[in-house]
Amino acid sequence: MKNHLTKYDKQNVEYRLPISSIGNMCLLPKFANRRKGHGTLYQDRFYKEAIEKEGLTLRIVEDKYSFTTEENLSWIESDYPDFNDLKSEYIKFIDKIFEIISKKVVENLYGNPY
Repeated sequence: MKNHLTKYDKQNVEYRLPISSIGNMCLLPKFANRRKGHGTLYQDRFYKEAIEKEGLTLRIVEDKYSFTTEENLSWIESDYPDFNDLKSEYIKFIDKIFEIISKKVVENLYGNPY
């Protein structure tokens, strides 16, 4: 996200999005959080090696910690010449993750009502 926003800064216009909120939506294990670089979970080969070393898989990380899938993050690979397009995709992503986390919280508190 920072790389995307940097592109708009070059246009001498300040664009802001609540990008720190993404970190709050992903509860990575301590070893994994410190290992992960600038890419997504799927882009960082060192991250993949670190989770495998701990006996985990990307699927386990998705289910237990990140609440996302590679498909959910595919939008970040696109080029967005217009800031509003980037913002729209980002907000859709946040909404989807919020829905997933909310459902998991309800399931953990009350069982699966769905």
